[in-house]
Amino acid sequence: MESKRIYFLVDIRTSFEERILRGIARFTRSQHPRWRVTWGSKLDAGLVRENDGIVLFAKDPEELKAVRSLGLPIVATSTRHLKDGFPCVVTGDQAIGEMAAMHFREKFYRSFAYLGPRELSFGLIRERAFARALAPEPVRVLELNSEVELETRLRELKEDLERLPPHTAVFCANDVFARMVLNALQASSRKVPGDLAVLGVDADELVGLSCSVDLSSIDSAPEEIGFQAAELLKRILEHPGSVPPDTVIRVPPVGVVEGASTDALASSDERILRAGMLLRQHACDRNYGIDELARACGCSRRTLELRFSEVTGQGINAHIWKLRMDRAKELLRTSNLPLGEVAEQCGFASPYHFSQKFKRDLGLTPGAFRQKKDST
Repeated sequence: MESKRIYFLVDIRTSFEERILRGIARFTRSQHPRWRVTWGSKLDAGLVRENDGIVLFAKDPEELKAVRSLGLPIVATSTRHLKDGFPCVVTGDQAIGEMAAMHFREKFYRSFAYLGPRELSFGLIRERAFARALAPEPVRVLELNSEVELETRLRELKEDLERLPPHTAVFCANDVFARMVLNALQASSRKVPGDLAVLGVDADELVGLSCSVDLSSIDSAPEEIGFQAAELLKRILEHPGSVPPDTVIRVPPVGVVEGASTDALASSDERILRAGMLLRQHACDRNYGIDELARACGCSRRTLELRFSEVTGQGINAHIWKLRMDRAKELLRTSNLPLGEVAEQCGFASPYHFSQKFKRDLGLTPGAFRQKKDST
């Protein structure tokens, strides 16, 4: 077997990039033990061999020009390079936004805000997916003025955060922005958790170490991104021309790594908190109804329905449907299960009922949703 080298061109600043590297290494060790992996921010042209390949993280235009001049196959792992003419394996940004909404909805939050880079595609897609999943509830978009010093930026952010209603859930495009929120609130009377909940993305251990509160974060699966990028590069190296240059693979997130920053629920009613826990466990069970839920919560059905609606702003049945739809979207994104099996696992009476409900709520069929996934 011919020995090859994969160069991972990256300036490692957070554990996100490091975990991509681990994914690349996992691929070579498990699939091609003779392949070597090297990494760094630059590649010496004198060391390049014809049968090598490059996995690339975010590079500015001048750096990218130099990389292209090497003439090696390239696979990118940053959404910054989606339109630069080579295959990309990147985060599932739409799925990340939807997962954030589901996390906050399960904790009964009714006021929401978002902070992230709207000028970058990953930030804009996450914001829009978050807002769509929470509709008709509004999402307030927090702005950062990049033209002022960091101290001024944090002061303005602190003022915006203090104007948010109590029990607002703040979704941040990644953990770096979540850390900015926590830093801005250090001198504030607003507390996390408690007054505000904060959720980041990437489950980045290095960023988390510098946060004042143990941060809740969506694991965006960077190891899998690295693994699939190396796998795609292998195909290109072994079968030139087999991978279209506009190929984009979106890797779905793993789940929420819960810390203290979203620990509090937007309710102090023990019965409602218990109801929420039980609904998360049994929402997809067609044999578990409101009567069973009320008995488990120690009250009458009518009392539970009235109090649930008062606290959460929605009826129990509506909440059950949202939880079922969230689970259905997750299965459609992350599995190849037949649609009938998805319907069964999510508690729908039949595939037809599932399809009708899904299309009414989202405007497209389950099959179309699966095909579309993160193409927006």
